[in-house]
Amino acid sequence: MTDPGTPSSAVAADLGLIVDDSPADVIVIGAGAAGAALASELVAAGLQVMVLERGEPLATAERNVAGLALFRGQGPRAPEDWFGPDGDPFRPQMVYAPGGNTTIWGGVLERMREAEFTGLPMQEGPGPDWELRYSELAPWYAKAERLFQVHGQEGVDPTEPPRDEPYPFAP
Repeated sequence: MTDPGTPSSAVAADLGLIVDDSPADVIVIGAGAAGAALASELVAAGLQVMVLERGEPLATAERNVAGLALFRGQGPRAPEDWFGPDGDPFRPQMVYAPGGNTTIWGGVLERMREAEFTGLPMQEGPGPDWELRYSELAPWYAKAERLFQVHGQEGVDPTEPPRDEPYPFAP
């Protein structure tokens, strides 16, 4: 246990942490796809942003799990048990590392379908109505697609929702 009189910067240095005593307007926890996108927007708006991460970087081989190995659940797992609705324990495919699950993410950014925002019929009854509609999020989907350089072709998937602009990049 650290002496309560020890400055926090000394404690952080002992733990191998980078210490920055600059003030922050916002603290973003996690620099995965969502956290990094949020931090980027906040910095662009002129705010001082601190991003907190945990864990050690993954080896390249662990980050490059793909194809059948990915669908068979091979690759990094949570270090603790999680519990499903039936009470059975499982270890989800996820990581605690800089970049979070983005480091093992397949890079697919799909837009939700319009019906998914309403009480969509499901096996166990209707899903919740979000009280928010696809049309309200469509501009944000477009912005995220530009940020993450999404490639695609409109009209290939007959269930895709309407777009206000084409994909930023061809397939």
